[in-house]
Amino acid sequence: MSEERKRGIYGERLPTLSVAEEERFLRVLWNGNLLSASEARKEVPACYTPTIEVIGTPGAGKTSAIIAASEYLKARGVPHRVIKEREIPWDKYEFGSFDWDLYQLQMTLDVVRTLAEQYFNDKKEGLTLVDRGIYNSFSFMDADVATHGRSSLAIANHVRERNEISKRFIESKFGTFTDALVCFTANPQVAIERSSGTGRVRTPEYLSALNDAVEGLAGEVCRIKSVIGTDFAMVFSKIDANQSKEVCQDLFMKTIGSICSIYTA
Repeated sequence: MSEERKRGIYGERLPTLSVAEEERFLRVLWNGNLLSASEARKEVPACYTPTIEVIGTPGAGKTSAIIAASEYLKARGVPHRVIKEREIPWDKYEFGSFDWDLYQLQMTLDVVRTLAEQYFNDKKEGLTLVDRGIYNSFSFMDADVATHGRSSLAIANHVRERNEISKRFIESKFGTFTDALVCFTANPQVAIERSSGTGRVRTPEYLSALNDAVEGLAGEVCRIKSVIGTDFAMVFSKIDANQSKEVCQDLFMKTIGSICSIYTA
C-alpha cells in the first residue's frame, strides 16, 4: 500500500479528536521529549500505520471499545487487525510472585510473536489494535509493588528490583513493536460493578493500586525508554472510563484517528 493511499484511507475515513482534545489527551514521545500532537506532526516522519496497544483496569471497557472500533473500521473499509487479549488466570498465581512475573513475560512474548508474524507476512499494511500487549505487564508490576509495600517494605523492595529488570528487558527487546499506548482507567467501584462478580478483579485496594499504575504508565514507559536509550516515536493517551460506554467508545475511535494522523499524515 502506497504512502499516499494510506494517508487517504486514514485521513478521510476516520474521525479525530479536536485540537483542544488532542492537547488534553495526547502526548508524543520523540527524541526524548514529550510533544503535543500538533508539534509531533511537524517532527515525526510519516512512514507507516501504527500498532496501538490498549490497556486498562479490569472492567474499564477497553475490550468493548476495541470491538466497537473494529466494527466501525470494517464498515468504512479501513484495513486493520485486532490482536485479542490473552485470558488472565487471576486465581492461578500469587500476584507479585516469580511465577506471576513469568506469566506476564509469556503474555508479552505471545503478543510479540503475533506481531512479528504480521510484520513478515503482511508487511504491516494495516492499523493494528492490541488488547493488552507488550506494556500491559508494567502496570501490574507497579501495582504488585504498591500492594506488597503495605505489608513488608523488604518484600516490596525485592519486587521492585526484580520488576525493574523485567521492564528493561521487555523494553530493550520488544519496545519498538508498539507505536501508541491508550490507557483506560476506572475507579475500583465502577470496575467491580461492571465485572458483575465474575472474579476477574481483585480487591478494591489492588484495583486502586492498579489504576494508579495505569495512570502513571506513560511516565514509566518514558523513564524506561530513557534508561535503555530507545528513541522511536510513541503516542500516549488516556481515557476516563468512568464516563458512559458511548462517550468512551467515541473518544477511543477519535483517538485512533488522531494517532493514525500523526503516523500517516
